[in-house]
Amino acid sequence: MPAHSSGPESPGAEQMQGKRIAIIGAGAMGEALVSGILGAQICLPAQVSCSHPRSERREELSAAYGITCHADNQEAARRADVVLLSVKPQVTMEVAHQLRPALQPGTIFISIAAGVSLTALQLVLGDCKIVRAMTNTPARCGAGTTMWYAGETVTPEERGLCAALFGSLGLQIETSREEQLALATAISGTGPMYVFLFIEALVEAAVRLGLPRHLGRELVLSTITGAAEFAAGTSRHSAQLRDDVTSPGGTSAAALYELDRGRFRTVLHDAVAAAFERATELEGSINREAQLKVWH
Repeated sequence: MPAHSSGPESPGAEQMQGKRIAIIGAGAMGEALVSGILGAQICLPAQVSCSHPRSERREELSAAYGITCHADNQEAARRADVVLLSVKPQVTMEVAHQLRPALQPGTIFISIAAGVSLTALQLVLGDCKIVRAMTNTPARCGAGTTMWYAGETVTPEERGLCAALFGSLGLQIETSREEQLALATAISGTGPMYVFLFIEALVEAAVRLGLPRHLGRELVLSTITGAAEFAAGTSRHSAQLRDDVTSPGGTSAAALYELDRGRFRTVLHDAVAAAFERATELEGSINREAQLKVWH
């Protein structure tokens, strides 16, 4: 199946009507998913449940979103049509094993953990309808990026449901190659961190040169947002766009010289490669552990 994508107005969103969604692990990423789903009005709060071990966190989420929060993962997942697992990769297998008795026939099980393969999940969940996804925190405001891969038992109709769900969070891309999820982890999953670090550094530079912090932040955020929208709205290569701003002997040329002297692009390439290598290391270690362990 070829890759395809859509934005927040994904066709098939009506498929989510009446469906119950359980988000297991309502940390920062789990809350981003709750916020994105409810913000897109793809579900009502009554259709969403979540789990978290801390009572104060459950109270906070219930008050903010009007959803039902549970201390027990199985209780949160019971009667759910879609179970979305949002926990750290290192505990994904244990939590999936814990959830198995609570899953109803036909439940779609979605894991967003980096490095936990479909094969490893199948060892725990059997013939469950499994989907792997890599998303990111801008899903909280409907500007997320999600690449996902569905197992063979997921029907076209259920794929449509997943497309509607992920499309409510922003851009969604279904891939027919599971190995591409590790690449998505390094680029879009980790990507907001690169951007936030760049924002932080640029604001600090503005402050060092004498701008009040609030003005520096406003200039930086507006510039980055505008540049991204401009790049997205044209088919021209980013190098051409950069060249348009870089006049001979000008300020941009002076800045670019220093960035190249500091190996900016090389360091960024190395950072992405490190994230990719870590994702593949996680997958290898988790797969080996899954094959060695007997799941009852």
